[in-house]
Amino acid sequence: MMTQDDTVQKDFESTKADVKAAAEDLRDDARGAARHMRSEAEKIAGDQANAARQRVADEVGSLGGALRKAARDLEAGTIQEQAMSRVAEGIADLSDNIATADLRQGVDDMAGYARRQPVAFLGAAALLGFAGARFLKASDHTPSRADDLSEDWPEYS
Repeated sequence: MMTQDDTVQKDFESTKADVKAAAEDLRDDARGAARHMRSEAEKIAGDQANAARQRVADEVGSLGGALRKAARDLEAGTIQEQAMSRVAEGIADLSDNIATADLRQGVDDMAGYARRQPVAFLGAAALLGFAGARFLKASDHTPSRADDLSEDWPEYS
């Protein structure tokens, strides 16, 4: 004959097993959801990285095209024309590498390119720096100091 304590103990063990099973199911569901969320986040990040990579490749490619045009405008055979052509070639290669490689591979490739073609890499870096400075200067809408003075004292303008 089962006593009341035995019944309570049996109910307790049964409830304990049910809670444990529910907790394991919940843990498995949470792990599955976390894996799915991580997979989705990786996909979104990869898509955004690819879009950014393509934009960079396009910008670098247009810089290479501008350099090719500038090289054609120089006198053929001069040192300047040869240097400009070499930099343009290197930038075109870099643009192709950026467009076709994944992001991590692209960083490694860029470092390798800088070691193999230091003149082209430094030339491209300098040109990008000049272009960036020019862009920032062109987008600055604050009046110069001389303009401020001429507004305050029109007789001195």
